[in-house]
Amino acid sequence: MKGYLIKFYNLISNSFYLKLLYLFVSLSFVTILFDFSIFKILNKICMVWALILFLISLIEIITKKRRIFIFNIFLYIFLAITLFFTVYKYPTNENYKVWILNVLILMVLFSIDNFKHEKILLKELDWYSYFYAIFTSITSSISLLLIIVGYQIQKTIINADGVEELLVFTGLFKNENALGIASAISLIITLYLVFKCKSIRIKLFLIFNSIIQLITLFLSGGRSGYLVLLSIIFTFVFIYIKNNFLKGLMLIIPIISIFFIFKLDAKTLHYIFTGREYIWIAAIRIIKFAFFSGIGTSNTIPTLIQNQPADLIGVTKGGIHNIYMEITTVNGFLATLMILLFILSCLIYGVYKISKFSGSDKLSYTILLGLLLSIPVVNLMESNLVYIISFISLIYWFYAGHFISLLYNKK
Repeated sequence: MKGYLIKFYNLISNSFYLKLLYLFVSLSFVTILFDFSIFKILNKICMVWALILFLISLIEIITKKRRIFIFNIFLYIFLAITLFFTVYKYPTNENYKVWILNVLILMVLFSIDNFKHEKILLKELDWYSYFYAIFTSITSSISLLLIIVGYQIQKTIINADGVEELLVFTGLFKNENALGIASAISLIITLYLVFKCKSIRIKLFLIFNSIIQLITLFLSGGRSGYLVLLSIIFTFVFIYIKNNFLKGLMLIIPIISIFFIFKLDAKTLHYIFTGREYIWIAAIRIIKFAFFSGIGTSNTIPTLIQNQPADLIGVTKGGIHNIYMEITTVNGFLATLMILLFILSCLIYGVYKISKFSGSDKLSYTILLGLLLSIPVVNLMESNLVYIISFISLIYWFYAGHFISLLYNKK
């Protein structure tokens, strides 16, 4: 009996199994599978499991089994800031629930498992990557076929406001952006597996999947996915060029280009951002009056609508469609700064460590670094890092944790 209890504890206490199950559940919510009641049950199981792992994580920190890195400190400060303002500025049940969700994301779904051996970390990375590649190979292939034949799945649902709504799917996905981003991320993960795989048969499957994902991305109509491709290209060029002057230009030009983009006329901006610019204008109006504290999650959507310069399409489902602006609106600039410092420190640490590698190690870790750049870049147009558990946030925090853990083990 004792042996079974130990095995059960080892299963429950290993966050990898939760992360894998949660990925499956989150992918179901953006596809045709979302309406199956089993996934709603699994989602609740995942939440309870995450709470248990949070308690275990606290014990591991207290007993010094789990080391605290600078990356963790940025996230802990983020949680402390957001809790402070939640308690003193906007103490509602919804805001407390969102804060607890952020705790689970940043302390359970993201974890630097420095106590795990490198082989175990690599094995977990492979399992996670192959699961995602196989799942998206099926969903993208079927979606691509549906797009080519011009067939749209339609389903009537009752939304969160209790109003009947017609969902028109893009392939098997709820919308074109979900399909485009899922395909783009799958392309990067599949490339990582291609360069690691030694089996010819599996490699052929992976190459086929890469082609499917690339075609699906271009036919999906989800333009946010293109940012993933640009990010991986940028990462490879930055890592492999030797000229520091060119590297400096690569960092400066994207920042400068942002200012030039917003100098374009309103019609061009609307074509590029498809209505997001109206949401951002409304958000900026709020930020001006609550720069340091934010206004809390429960107040965000109603206040955005009150400050709208035009109809805010998609704001009730997708939020502000820019995670950095969303964090500033919800919890203030200091909270945004902590998330930015985490992202930057992760990227800088990756560049520093990868610069010492060569051959296949350098190639595979550069692909992973590209993935960790691409998701924050996509979040310039989406809101999928905190406040919500989605397949995008799950992938980012899982790979960030394993990326840092693996680099740390390569002293």
